[in-house]
Amino acid sequence: MTKTKIYVFCPEIKVPTGGVKQLYKLAELLSNENYDVFLTHGKKNFKNNWFSTKVKFAYYPYLFYKIYKLTRKNKTKYIFKDFFKELFMDKSLPESDSILIYPEIWGDRINTLTSNKYIVYNQNCYYTFNLYPFLKNNTEHSYNNDNFLGFLTVSKDSKEYLNLAFPNQKTERICLGINPTFSFSSKKEKIIAFMPRKLKEDFNQIYHILVNNPHFKDWKWQPIDNCTEDEVAVILQKSAFFLSFNYNEGFGLPPVEAMACGCYVIGYAGNAGNEYFFKKFSTLIPDRNIIEFTKSLLEKVMIFNENPLSLINLGQEASIYVHKTYNLEYEKQSTLNAVNNILKNENPL
Repeated sequence: MTKTKIYVFCPEIKVPTGGVKQLYKLAELLSNENYDVFLTHGKKNFKNNWFSTKVKFAYYPYLFYKIYKLTRKNKTKYIFKDFFKELFMDKSLPESDSILIYPEIWGDRINTLTSNKYIVYNQNCYYTFNLYPFLKNNTEHSYNNDNFLGFLTVSKDSKEYLNLAFPNQKTERICLGINPTFSFSSKKEKIIAFMPRKLKEDFNQIYHILVNNPHFKDWKWQPIDNCTEDEVAVILQKSAFFLSFNYNEGFGLPPVEAMACGCYVIGYAGNAGNEYFFKKFSTLIPDRNIIEFTKSLLEKVMIFNENPLSLINLGQEASIYVHKTYNLEYEKQSTLNAVNNILKNENPL
C-alpha cells in the first residue's frame, strides 16, 4: 500500500518554544506504516536541536517565502527586493496529492499557498484570529474552503472554542503526553520556579511584594528560560513550587510538566488548564488576581517551612495523576486516531 505523504510545516524559531516542540512531536508520532511524514522548514538544513527528535526533514523555501509575505504587517515594503528574491528562488512544491499540516498562527490566507488539502494543528485556539482582518468578513478563508480538512487541537477548552467558531468543520483532540524525563523527585529545595516569558509583569509584582518577607529568607526564585528539555526537568525536580502564569492557553504544558516533577503548582489556568488544576494537589488563582496569588504563595511557603513533607506528598499525588492522564502512549494513539478520523474520507486506510 502506498503511504500518504504528510508535510508538517513548522516556524523557524531557534529558542525553546512549546509549540515548535509539539509540531516536531506530531511529525514523529505520525510516521508509521500508513504515513510518510516530513517536518518542513524553509531554510536548507535548518532544525531545532534543543530537544531530541527522530523526524525526517523537507525544505520548501518558496512556500515559506509566501508565508512570510502573508504574515508580515507591511505587504508592500520590500516589493523590489521580493521580486529579485523570488526570481532566483527554488520554487519546488510538495506533491499535489500530499497532505499539508500548518500551525494556527499564519492567518486567514493559508488556503492560497498551494492547491493541496491541508489540516491545521491548532495548539492555541486564542491565536486563531490574530491575523484575521479587523471588521472585514472574508467569505473564503483558511477554514472555509474545499481544501481545508479539519483541526487537530490539544485540550477540551480548545475543542469547545473551535466547535463554536467552526461548527461545520471537523475538530479532533490530541491528548498531549509528558516526557518521562519529567519524573517525580522528593528531594525538594527551597526553590520557586517560573517561566519569565509568561505575564512577566504579574510575576514582578508578586516577587517585589514577597522577596523581603522573612518567610522567604532562604528561598531562591528560579526563572526557566532558554533551557533544553533535560535542563528544565532538573530545575523542576529540585523546585518545591512552580508558579503558573498561563494566559489564554491552548493547553499550558509547563504547569503539567512541573506537576509531573512533583512541584506544588500555584497560579492561573489560562482556561485550558482547568482540566488539570485540581484543588487536591494545586492552587488555582483567578486570572490576573495578584492579591490572591501573593497570599496563596505566602501561605504555602509558610506551610513548607514548617512541614515540607505535607506539600511534597501533594506533589507526588499530582505527579501520579499527570503520568496516568497525559502519557506518551495515550498521546501516540490519540494522535493517530485524530488524523485517521480527519483523513478517512480522503485517503481510506
